[in-house]
Amino acid sequence: MNYKVLLLMICVLGSPLVSSISAGVKDQTAIVIDERVITLSEYQHKKNIFARLNGVRFQNADQRRAFDREFRQMLIDQELQLYMGRLAGVALDYSDHQQILKGLLVKHQVADESALRSKLSEQGVDLDTLMVFAREQYLVQKIQSLVLRERVQVGDGELDKKYAAFVKEHQILTVEDIYFNTESVSESRRTRLQQLAIQVSSFWKKGIYFDHTVPKQSRLLSFKRQKLSDFPDEFQMVIRDMKPSDVSDPIVTGNGYHVLKLLKRTSPSQSMPSKSSFQQQLTQEKLTAAVPGWISELKEQIYVDDQLGQ
Repeated sequence: MNYKVLLLMICVLGSPLVSSISAGVKDQTAIVIDERVITLSEYQHKKNIFARLNGVRFQNADQRRAFDREFRQMLIDQELQLYMGRLAGVALDYSDHQQILKGLLVKHQVADESALRSKLSEQGVDLDTLMVFAREQYLVQKIQSLVLRERVQVGDGELDKKYAAFVKEHQILTVEDIYFNTESVSESRRTRLQQLAIQVSSFWKKGIYFDHTVPKQSRLLSFKRQKLSDFPDEFQMVIRDMKPSDVSDPIVTGNGYHVLKLLKRTSPSQSMPSKSSFQQQLTQEKLTAAVPGWISELKEQIYVDDQLGQ
């Protein structure tokens, strides 16, 4: 089970959130991260609230133990990042708090904080408790973006190349395919069809072949208004770099030989994201990919004592 859920995006169900901790829990040390000490009562409180916010239910003891391991590791990862944020002086400002509240208002489709509190209360959720977790999550993301900014920076050359590839992936294509079926044929017949495919490719590139001159041993297939992703993988690798009027060399697939001609590329009917929006998306993808490696580095640099895992 994977419980690493962004709290701003969850839809919470279940019983009311309770901030009280069982009196029987001893306030002993659970986790130490450098000078930050998380007591057992604090750990249990965070785990219980997190489980309720995410509607976690257990069917057996194995699931409960698995959740405890994953939550403990997630908490350590988060605390390591918060520690680095404190060292770097990263904190939430007024606009951050407003953005967090705005995200919750949009998520729950209400107009103001009072309506949000009321709606959450109907679901058994305390807004103040949710806001604590949401702010921590938002702060972690802010720390990631600031500390890892140089690692995930997208240069102009990389942006131009990837944006061009993105646009190309979404263009609408019209392609003709002269197809030689080699299913259930003899080896000599297969060799003959391969030779014909090579000849067709050569002639078609010179403009000799037209619809009415397609060899009898083949079929002319037409693909209209297809995106690149709609084609088989073997076709995609070839079509990706073709220009209108280009003809391919014979392509071998499981059912025969194919000679492709790209007739035209047109822009997609739906609007495409701007280059700046695409850059933001690309940066976020690189940031997400960089975080696990960064956390591994932090674990080597910062003292961590997980007494619960012993």
